[in-house]
Amino acid sequence: MDVGTGGATTLSALDAAVDFSDEGVVTKESAGPTYSIRANRSWKLMVKASSGTFSTPAQSKPSSDLALAIRSNAYTELNTADVELDCGRGTFSASGRTIKYRTTYYLSNDLPGEYQVGLTFTLTGQ
Repeated sequence: MDVGTGGATTLSALDAAVDFSDEGVVTKESAGPTYSIRANRSWKLMVKASSGTFSTPAQSKPSSDLALAIRSNAYTELNTADVELDCGRGTFSASGRTIKYRTTYYLSNDLPGEYQVGLTFTLTGQ
C-alpha cells in the first residue's frame, strides 16, 4: 500500500461580513489536502483529532466543530478516536481525491483568532 498527499493543509478564514443564522451558528466549507492511494488489497483511510479541543485564543472549541468528507460522502465530525474517511478494494487506485472541511462557528462562543488542531491520518490494510 502507498499513500501520497498534497494541497492545502489549513482552513480558510471566516469572512468578516458573514451572516450567522438566527441561532448564531454558521458553517463554512473549504477544500483541504488531496491524497492518492495505491493498494493491492482492501484498505481504509482513518482520521482522528490530536485533541478533543482546538487550541484557541481564549475558550475551548471542540474538535467536533470540524467535520471532513470525501466526494459526496456525508461529513464525519472529528474526535480523538479513529473514524473511517474512505475505503477501497485491492488493485484500486484512489487518485487525487480531495478532503473537504466543514467548520461550524458559534457567535456566542468562538472568539476571533487562530484556531489549531492536529489531524492524524492512518492507512490500514484489511
